[in-house]
Amino acid sequence: MFRLFKTLQRRHQQGLPRPRRAGWARALLLSAASAAFADDAVPDLSGTWSAPSLSRPGQMIEIELQADGTATEQLGDDRGHGTWRQENARARIDWDSGWVGELEADAAGGHRLLTWRPGSDPDGAPDDRQPAVRHGRTPAR
Repeated sequence: MFRLFKTLQRRHQQGLPRPRRAGWARALLLSAASAAFADDAVPDLSGTWSAPSLSRPGQMIEIELQADGTATEQLGDDRGHGTWRQENARARIDWDSGWVGELEADAAGGHRLLTWRPGSDPDGAPDDRQPAVRHGRTPAR
């Protein structure tokens, strides 16, 4: 379907006439092209996630990314806050404690949490990489 769309687009750009099609066929083509592009859209990463903790080995950290850009974490009895923003298919989390996290897709189709300790350069190599699991999406507000 994508190849057909690109061919029609190229014909239009070259000033060639469009092939004659019934109106319903054109609508079907446009809706199929829209669906194809929706698969390439950047995923919404808001929701609830969990991953193994770097600061407390053997424990899981629970992270909630709200649609309004706020983030909360629960690690044992401790609760933290921060902000997050989506950068393409990654979610960067800046915690009030100075830690930085990044959720990203991995090659196997899952996600992982990259973590930088306070004082580490987030543009450098992360201090930890752990698999992350999504437990639910946060409804838009």
